[in-house]
Amino acid sequence: MNSEFGTALADAFDLGAKYLAELSGKEGPDPIILGILVFIIGTLGTFTRFYPHIKKKYDYETVIFVLTFSLVVVSSYQIEDILQFAQRRITTILIGVSTVMVISMVVHPVWAGEDLVKLVSVNLEKLANSLEGLF
Repeated sequence: MNSEFGTALADAFDLGAKYLAELSGKEGPDPIILGILVFIIGTLGTFTRFYPHIKKKYDYETVIFVLTFSLVVVSSYQIEDILQFAQRRITTILIGVSTVMVISMVVHPVWAGEDLVKLVSVNLEKLANSLEGLF
């Protein structure tokens, strides 16, 4: 869900970047404006990850935002239909998420049977040992 939000936000910024670049270009988007925008947004996105609050909660989303923004802006210089490209990007993410979920739940479940029981019992023993040390 968070990667979709990062992708959607980056796509919205991409539309604005392409619009700004087309305003200044005579025959399509101006590559210099696109390069400057990629540098500015990439720098801001990267440096916001250094704030502890953002790093703790939104680190992955920030990375997805910067990657998607850079990918779509650079490729929008050569692709005419940017909305179709953004739709393909979102579809690719949804396919990847569903594939990972199916494999994690059906093919090779992580929390299967005896492993879960062993993990819980070990953790409860650790908790009991630490509580015994307190009293």
